[in-house]
Amino acid sequence: MLVVDPSGARRWAQRPVILGKRRDLGLGSCELAPLAEARERIRENRKTARASGDPRPKRQRVVPTFREAAEKVIEVRRPTWTDGGKSEGQWRRSFRDHVFARLGERPVDAIGTAEVLAVLTPIWGAKPMTARRVCQRVDSVLRWVVATGFSGDNPFAALDMALPAKSSPPRRHHAALP
Repeated sequence: MLVVDPSGARRWAQRPVILGKRRDLGLGSCELAPLAEARERIRENRKTARASGDPRPKRQRVVPTFREAAEKVIEVRRPTWTDGGKSEGQWRRSFRDHVFARLGERPVDAIGTAEVLAVLTPIWGAKPMTARRVCQRVDSVLRWVVATGFSGDNPFAALDMALPAKSSPPRRHHAALP
């Protein structure tokens, strides 16, 4: 249809049903898009809508870096910590010391199992308690990323097979009393 604005500007528009809802789609100005071009776009939009698609242009979301995502997770968790900021300090230190050097400026949708392994491998055998905590904290950030829709998968799914199993120290019994 041809839409004429109160200012006199003329533009082409289409009103298709997309995913069960009636939507208005702009097809461009009459001066820039002739009728034949507008009709071609209408055909393409109908084909896409019929195939259960959405012909509307996708809005580009700005994907945060791992550092920004970690800040958001800390901000979300802060009200639940009751130790006067001690937990927040521990989270920030562990990210600063072990994670941000490798993942800090990387977009969260580009983080995979290999990147997480690169963070955990150096400390896995040497500092098992630190590695476990870093692992849990990185997993929390990546779960937030999946929950907010910035990434479709969490790379921790295959991580347990890539890291060596932690061995427990051998048991040493006390000597028997005389």
